Amino acid sequence: MSRPRVRLERCEKVSERVWRLGEEESKHIDVRRCRDGELVDGLLPGRCLVMRLIRNGRELFLEELYALSSAPPAGKVVLLLGMLKSEALESAIRQVTEIGVTEIILVNCRRSVIALNGLRLEQKLARWRRIADEATKQCGAPDPPVIHPPIAVEELSSIALPQWRFVAALSGAKPLGSVEFGGEAALAIGPEGDWTPEELKFMFNLGFEPVSLGPRILRAPTAAAVGCGYLLLSMENKVNASS
Repeated sequence: MSRPRVRLERCEKVSERVWRLGEEESKHIDVRRCRDGELVDGLLPGRCLVMRLIRNGRELFLEELYALSSAPPAGKVVLLLGMLKSEALESAIRQVTEIGVTEIILVNCRRSVIALNGLRLEQKLARWRRIADEATKQCGAPDPPVIHPPIAVEELSSIALPQWRFVAALSGAKPLGSVEFGGEAALAIGPEGDWTPEELKFMFNLGFEPVSLGPRILRAPTAAAVGCGYLLLSMENKVNASS
């Protein structure tokens, strides 16, 4: 069984090597029924620390023992995800975080059934980022993906994207497994109602290549996981083949 994992950003560093757990992380440790002296993984951006649990009454502390060495990621995948209904969007964020996506750019599409702004958007962004943090504890990734606030399709022309760009499309598309790409790629997955022809045309003009994820109609969270997983595994295979 893997060691329990906590996000140290939510904890208080009380000395050079000791952290006091906050309420949420303490609950996680108690749910796992961790005993005094048990080893726990502490996650920080770019780092994974092996730590010893110290119980002091109701307070829980972690003492840093050593850092785990980790290989740099084999590649970078940016997911452009059309805004989905709440449950579907949260599922997609959780799955692609576990897979290893670097960034998630949310896109307000014409067929998106949800539109957020103001305080409600801030609350939702905080929730989505917390879901990503929780997913890193599941998979042991030190870095959660950067989740950007929703933008319109037309705003994609103003942001930096990888050279290799793909958009999942239902027709006129090559199988994703047949296209060439390097160590960085962007994959665009539409909302429940899919992209409009105008949106696809705009993305084609930005250099997006239409790709197919297979003969079946996939739900957006499944499509995001399948597409991003293939890209990242292919990048890893290329790195391993050249080493």
